[in-house]
Amino acid sequence: MAVGASGPTVVATKDGPIGMMQVNVSADHRVIYGANLAQFLQTLASIIEDPKDLTF
Repeated sequence: MAVGASGPTVVATKDGPIGMMQVNVSADHRVIYGANLAQFLQTLASIIEDPKDLTF
């Protein structure tokens, strides 16, 4: 997995620029099932977007 630096990105909302982070994953489909990897990335995205879910 590779994670790039967060940078400002212009969006068409009233909030203006927001930080965006790029995440890349390379996997061998002989070892990793693509659906499981996609589910992992969706979970990772939801945690990053709302980190308060990490608190108890």
